[in-house]
Amino acid sequence: MAQRLRYFLVLLSISALVGCFVAGERGGSPSRAVASEPSSIEGASFAEEILTAHNRWRHRYGTPDLVWSEELATFAEEWARELVPRGLRLRHRPKNPYGENLYALQGGQASVAEVVDAWGTEGDLYDPKRGDWWPKAAHFSQMIWRSTRRLGCAKVRSETTEIWVCNYDPPGNIRGQRPF
Repeated sequence: MAQRLRYFLVLLSISALVGCFVAGERGGSPSRAVASEPSSIEGASFAEEILTAHNRWRHRYGTPDLVWSEELATFAEEWARELVPRGLRLRHRPKNPYGENLYALQGGQASVAEVVDAWGTEGDLYDPKRGDWWPKAAHFSQMIWRSTRRLGCAKVRSETTEIWVCNYDPPGNIRGQRPF
């Protein structure tokens, strides 16, 4: 049941994907968590684990390894903090200069492997005959996009909701281009 719920939540985030790669301004600095606010639960081991999980998927498709970016991780945390009060009503950051993948879970906690693999297994939906990214596999194609070099992610949790945001630079999912 929990696995089906997570997959459903991933599918919900797909519907918000259109228009997420519009150039724009960056937001301000993230607020720091206090006891009554959502808490960021990331750290050095989180960065290493999620970077390794992304690069494992990229190796399958022959795309170069990503490197971790604290700048992108901070940017991701800012947006995750904005989203967590909304619960499962995800939307992509407006005027985001980066690629972005979102994941939400209510009433539980996800592991790095669960989140990254949920995005990666969308590759089964990718249709290489189309010649470019495919909306049903947009998390997958963003994650393995060949020209993307930097990654920054964050997860923020409230009492009921966990929000994951990953930002990719340069962004992928460019119409008319193949992801790998």
